[in-house]
Amino acid sequence: MPDPDATLGWAGLRKSAPPYVIGLFDNTTQKGLLEVRLTSADIKRNGYNLYYLGTSVLTSDCYLYMGDMIDRKCVEAFNRASPNQLYDVYVSLKFEGPTFGTNASEDRVHYDKIVFVRK
Repeated sequence: MPDPDATLGWAGLRKSAPPYVIGLFDNTTQKGLLEVRLTSADIKRNGYNLYYLGTSVLTSDCYLYMGDMIDRKCVEAFNRASPNQLYDVYVSLKFEGPTFGTNASEDRVHYDKIVFVRK
């Protein structure tokens, strides 16, 4: 959806209240690679912020999931020449709604980018 606060002017949207679960999932092995539960205390206010998910390898069939939805395939970051490469994984999120102290009528989470940093 269009979002003027997002890095490229567009962001994904999920309607959700804390705790907010986000992680990486390997569809081939049907195993989770990372998972983080964000509680109200973990959530930063005022626009987009980076949240650290952890360190992991990536796979050719790896997805980012948010809540109960598999959302973004991470194949663009996977390097077939270095399949055991470790990455620090971050996601950029913005929280809105009554729980987060904004004027939005319902709780929702915007996400505008996933950042993979080679270790």
